[in-house]
Amino acid sequence: MKVREIAWNGIDEGEFGKESVTIDWRKANVEVEDDNYKVIFSTTHVTLGPNIVYVDIETMEIEGLAPRY
Repeated sequence: MKVREIAWNGIDEGEFGKESVTIDWRKANVEVEDDNYKVIFSTTHVTLGPNIVYVDIETMEIEGLAPRY
């Protein structure tokens, strides 16, 4: 749950950020990729794709967000 909260706080407010998320942030999908958690928030912007936040497994700090096109 903590990694979801950290990732949620790393997403900007606004139309393309938190306002576009279609799920409760507490139910975001979490995967492990390399040395990071990959937290995936589905959005209303199908063509841009989901908001994806990478959180370091050891430090629990945000490493970055995936680009959205």
